Amino acid sequence: MIHPTAKLATTDVIATVFFLFTLVSVIALWPRTETAFLKCDESPISIGVVKQNTVKKHEFAIVNTSDIPLKIIRVDITCTCTNVIVSTSRLEPNGKATVGMEVSTGSRRGDFSSKVNVLYQQDKDGGKLESLPLVASCYIKPHYELNIKRIELDERHAFAKITIESNYDPPVMLKSAYSNNPAITVDTPRLDSPSHNLELSVTYNPEKRLNGFSDSFVKIETDSPYEPNYSIPIRILD
Repeated sequence: MIHPTAKLATTDVIATVFFLFTLVSVIALWPRTETAFLKCDESPISIGVVKQNTVKKHEFAIVNTSDIPLKIIRVDITCTCTNVIVSTSRLEPNGKATVGMEVSTGSRRGDFSSKVNVLYQQDKDGGKLESLPLVASCYIKPHYELNIKRIELDERHAFAKITIESNYDPPVMLKSAYSNNPAITVDTPRLDSPSHNLELSVTYNPEKRLNGFSDSFVKIETDSPYEPNYSIPIRILD
C-alpha cells in the first residue's frame, strides 16, 4: 500500500516536470530578437592638417557584424559643410560598405570635427533604429595668423598692434582696415602690396568716445582667396 504522502510527492514531481517542459517549449517557440550591429574600427579618425576653403575626403569602412541582414535607412549630418556618399544601403551578415565623407573647410580656423550618424535596422523585420557615429577631425590651418583675437583699450592703454603673418602662398595683400567706432583709428602699411608680414596700429581717442556705443571692432579686408575678411572685437574699458 502506497502512503498518501508518497502519492502527493509523486504528483508534485510530475507537475513540476510538466511545467518545465512547457516553459522550455514556449522559450523555444518565442521569436528571438537578433542584435543588429554595424561596426567601424577607424572612428574617430584624424585626417590631418587642411587648408581653408578646401574639400577634404575620407572613406570609412563599415561591416555588419551580426548574423542578420541590415539596412541603412539614412545618414544624419551635424554640419552643412559635410556631404556623405554610402556605397550600399543593404549589408548581408559580414557584409561591408563604405561611407564617404566630404568636408568643406570654408573659412574655419583651428581644430574642427565633423560627425555623421548612420541610422540602420534589421532589413527584414525593421524595428528599432540603431546608430553608428562616424567622426573625422582635422586642424584647419588658416591662410594667415593674427597676433591678437580681442583688443581692450582705455585712457591709459590707448594703443594696440595687430600683426598679420601669412602661413602659405600667396602672401596676403591688405586692401583696407578700419574700425566702426569713431574714437578708434587704424593706421595701415602701404595697401595693395603683398607681404608675409603686415603690421597695423590701432589708436583710441577718449575725447571722441560716444556714450552707449557698443560692438566695436576692427575690420580687416584682404585679397586672401581663403578668408578675405576678418573682424577683431574691441572692448572699451571705463
